Amino acid sequence: MENSALSEKDLLALQALVQRLITAIEQAVAAYAGLSAPHVQLRGWNSPEPWIDRVIPNLRQKAAHIPFSLQAMTSYDLKPATMLSSDLVGLAKDLEFDTSWMPNAHREEVSRAVDEVVNLASKIYRAGYHQLKASGQI
Repeated sequence: MENSALSEKDLLALQALVQRLITAIEQAVAAYAGLSAPHVQLRGWNSPEPWIDRVIPNLRQKAAHIPFSLQAMTSYDLKPATMLSSDLVGLAKDLEFDTSWMPNAHREEVSRAVDEVVNLASKIYRAGYHQLKASGQI
């Protein structure tokens, strides 16, 4: 896999996985809201707030860049896809917000979705990096 070529198929799969992650987080937030009385809902870092205010918008922004990366690939520009995937590889580290507020099934789904995004993004990054390096672009 290390030297596999960067492909449109992988970027499209990444786009679907990012959307799945966004949906999983939104479902966890909705489930939390449905289980908690408004006066006892958590606030701050151990609550849904950072996920709503930071994580979801960040993921949507990354997802919005995937079509640009695909377009750039048609002219053999691999840098946008490589850089985007690099950002998504850092996702696991960036998502160190507390998930204890999530119902268990939702927490597990979010964790699985994060792992899938990070794993595919890592594959895309490695492929793009190797192709860019081989072509002398980095």
